[in-house]
Amino acid sequence: MKQLTLIQETLHTQEQALRELETRHEELQARLEELQGYAATKDITLQVRQKKKNVLEVVLQVALESKEEWDRGPLQLQVDADATLVLLEQLRPERIPINRKG
Repeated sequence: MKQLTLIQETLHTQEQALRELETRHEELQARLEELQGYAATKDITLQVRQKKKNVLEVVLQVALESKEEWDRGPLQLQVDADATLVLLEQLRPERIPINRKG
């Protein structure tokens, strides 16, 4: 009888330990799911930020190219003005000096 009582106590202790382990397992499973959701949110956030970074890099490149174009504008105007002056000089009739006799 004493041996039966000892076996029952051992069984009861093991069942209690099993329930505690199952409870801990459920808590850890819930925490794992929470962390996986958090990680997925972080991944999405990182993807969005990477896409925004890519867009900003393209915008910056376009802005730099526009600035270079804008900076070349005045120089090109000067070159064009000089070329126009040269053409006008070439198109003017030669001036023949007039001798006035009095």
